[in-house]
Parts: sequence; structure tokens; C-alpha cells
Amino acid sequence: MALSPEARAIEAVLIVAVEPVPAGLLAELLELPVELIDPICDELAESCRLEGRGFGVVRIAGGFRIQTSPDLAPYVERFANVGVSSRLSAAALETLAIVAYKQPVSRAQISALRGVNVDGVVRLLEHRGYIAAVGRAAGPGQAVLYATTDAFLERLGLDRVDVAFLHDPENHMAEVFATAYPALEELRGEGMLRAIGAGMNFSAPLADLVRDTDVDLLMLAGRYTLLEQDALDDLLPLCVQRGVGIVAAGVFNSGLLARPQVAE
Repeated sequence: MALSPEARAIEAVLIVAVEPVPAGLLAELLELPVELIDPICDELAESCRLEGRGFGVVRIAGGFRIQTSPDLAPYVERFANVGVSSRLSAAALETLAIVAYKQPVSRAQISALRGVNVDGVVRLLEHRGYIAAVGRAAGPGQAVLYATTDAFLERLGLDRVDVAFLHDPENHMAEVFATAYPALEELRGEGMLRAIGAGMNFSAPLADLVRDTDVDLLMLAGRYTLLEQDALDDLLPLCVQRGVGIVAAGVFNSGLLARPQVAE
């Protein structure tokens, strides 16, 4: 179908536009009443549809833009990745390691660990498909939480991650129960994660996790040592009862051979 001169003009503008173009701006450019812009864009969109074009005109973000057809996404993505190195930079590998170890984790937490802004690196890893958003934190702002994906496992030659630990969460237990543990439980259910773990040097919060979740493994640091064995009072019997594994870390931190006899 032959397009009207106005539709051709809008098509030309949208082709070169980087962002969606508001109807008001199109009306100003064409010197037309703004109420005529919607019908003209509809005409243009219908023409693309009838001719089976690889793109269409869509209304998005308060304006109009030309957008490729969803069914052609694989070809567009392939073109976009031409010439892009598949190798990850040291910064990207470091960020990926943090996500793999502390998942689910927010950008702010990654930035705090690396000491630099990680927005660009996180976007790259998400674009490459190595990480994905898996939920939101329960605190102020509800930050997006990220975890690794199947593509990450493929790159490492793994079928799944053996265990992911909730690392030192004693000051964030509300977030653990609200978002972090459910996200890991979902990954375990999908077969991407074999076991859910938690590690800290406080036995009481770990005992709460054992009572209220289906956690598989605990890393207990400094609470089952040569001299300090507080975990015997509550945590270890509970783990035996629930079949939860224990990794005893820092067993010598109270002093190796600090006294002649070791408590039985």
C-alpha cells in the first residue's frame, strides 16, 4: 500500500531517531495538529504488518519508534555480537565470581566488595546471559538481586553449582527469609543448584535457618573449636535431627594446643 506523505515523513524521522519520538514533537516537525499523529502512525504500522516487514512502528515510553519484529530477535542479536570479543575482562570475571559466590546479590553489594562502580560490568554479564535478575531485596529501594545462569555453567563446563552459601547474613535475616533463600530454593528446584548453604560465626541465626527452611549445609565459623563449643547446645543437635550437613571452619582460632586437655 502506498503511504501518505505524512506517514513517509514520520517513517524517515523514526528510522534515524535513537529514542522514542513523542507525538507532540512529530506534530511540530510535520506542522500538523497532534491529534492527527496517532492515525498516521497507525497507517505506518499497518503498512509494515501487511507487507510482512522485519520491523514495525510501536508506541513505547511515551512516544513512537521503529522496532524489529520479535521473531527476528536471534538474527539481530547475532549481528549485534559480531566483532564483540567473547573473552571477559578481569573486572567482569571478578564480578562474575562475586555473583557466583554470594548469589543472590545486588549491584550495591558487588560494588562494596569490589570498591568500584559495577553497573556497566553487570549489564555486560546480563547481556551475555551469564547472570540474570532473580528477585528483589526486601529493604529500602528493593534492589534487584542477581544470580548465575545456565550459560555460566556451560562456560565453566558444569551441569550445576554444587552449593551456594548465604554468606554472613546475620544482620540481614529478614532479607534472607523474604528473598535470598526463596531465590536459591527456586534455583535448586530447577536443577541449577545442588545444595543451599549458609555460613557465619553465630550459631543462633543458623539454628533459625535450620528450623524455618530446608537448608542443606551450614558453614559454622569459630563456634565449634578446641575451646569454644557453643554450637553443641542447640545448633549441632538440630542439624543431626534435620539431616543438615556442617562444615566446621576456623576450628583452631581459639588457639592450637592452648591447654593440655581438649573438652570431650
